[in-house]
Amino acid sequence: METETTINVLLKRIDKLEAMLKVISRQRKKYMNIKEVGDLLGVTRSRMYKLTMEHNLPFYRPTGRTLLFDREQIYGWIQQFLVPPRKTAEEIKAEADAWMGRHSLRDY
Repeated sequence: METETTINVLLKRIDKLEAMLKVISRQRKKYMNIKEVGDLLGVTRSRMYKLTMEHNLPFYRPTGRTLLFDREQIYGWIQQFLVPPRKTAEEIKAEADAWMGRHSLRDY
């Protein structure tokens, strides 16, 4: 009985290790397929095809059919969509004061 429990614990650990190895091996690959990029971006397969059809996403088509994506280019593409942090109330007031100093209300 105790042996079965030990074996089950070991099998669960092996499953976890195999899952971790799959993640690590995916992270080391230079190129990703459409499913991997879709999972990374959180979009559907059809959305991925639309992004590539519109040439909004960098990709390679080495065989004329298969789509491959360079991992570094995808991360670079993602980084171009950085949303800047919101301005503080003090920053907004300073900009408004500066604008008011440059413009007269009579101009409007």
